[in-house]
Amino acid sequence: MKAVLFDYGGVLGVEDIRRTVAGLAAAFSCSARELSAPLRTWYARYEAGALPDQQFLAGLARDLGRKPPAAVDWAGIFQDSFTRQEEVYAIGRDLRDRGYASGIITNMIPPFVRYLRASGGFDGFDPVVASCEVRARKPEEAIYRAALKRLGLRPGEVAFVDDKEQNLAAAAHLGMATLHYSSPAALAADLQRMVFSR
Repeated sequence: MKAVLFDYGGVLGVEDIRRTVAGLAAAFSCSARELSAPLRTWYARYEAGALPDQQFLAGLARDLGRKPPAAVDWAGIFQDSFTRQEEVYAIGRDLRDRGYASGIITNMIPPFVRYLRASGGFDGFDPVVASCEVRARKPEEAIYRAALKRLGLRPGEVAFVDDKEQNLAAAAHLGMATLHYSSPAALAADLQRMVFSR
């Protein structure tokens, strides 16, 4: 094993999706309940890089029967919604200290990716493969292949950590080792067994 790839939301950071929706609803001066159906229509496409920022907001506004907001405090929404998992970040640093590559594969919307890059949330991880930038979302095969290409490694040389079974199944289908994330302690034990002991 030469590299470990981490999911972001659910592993490196835990999102309270209710806060994300509430923050965006506030920007539109509507309720989270009103926003839920339009979000289901537009969010996945935005996350997949199929829409620029303004088109995403315009689509939501049209479905809501409102004008798009002049600005959205995406940094504030992220800070209010995500909790950084410091113990998992420490595991990533430990991997690098031992000579392993550590990267990220994440389904994420463009403003959150920009925020994490600007704030240092991706520092030390290479590659960072975000759905909105490669125009593919987990569990689509293309996003995993993009990460493998950037690493320059074969699937059997890479382990992938995620909290969702369908994302792990897609990685395993390509030949990657997979680790189902449940807690930092369990992840450390799994890495000791699967990576460090070999």
